[in-house]
Amino acid sequence: MVQQSLLTSGANPEPKQPHDHPQRLRVLITVKAAPNPSQSYGETVCVAGLRIDPTHEGWVRLYPVNFRYLENWRRFSKYDIVEVDAKPNRADPRHESWRPNMDVLRRQSGEASACVQRARPLLATTAVRVGGAATTRSMLLPS
Repeated sequence: MVQQSLLTSGANPEPKQPHDHPQRLRVLITVKAAPNPSQSYGETVCVAGLRIDPTHEGWVRLYPVNFRYLENWRRFSKYDIVEVDAKPNRADPRHESWRPNMDVLRRQSGEASACVQRARPLLATTAVRVGGAATTRSMLLPS
């Protein structure tokens, strides 16, 4: 069974890169999932957010993230901006899935509120795929 992308925009998604070279991603974190034990990666979480690079805006899913084992200065919260090198996740068919290099993850400070304001229209109403059909869902946004 192929898992469909949960987050869609009205346009066709950007295809995965044809190579496995890492790219530097700047992501406004909007979702942090509950920890999940993994035999391969230890305790991991999946995080998602909006890529805020000027030339590559859109949804991003980062997995695996070993959040519990991050140094304190690397830990991030919902609505923080992180910068990380990542490769397209070839094991996951969803175009927004990336494998982050946690050794270079860096939390940025001072920019999040401006980015949330810029992203508010996209965050406020987004298409979410439920049971194969697209439906519109609202997300809670910080004020």
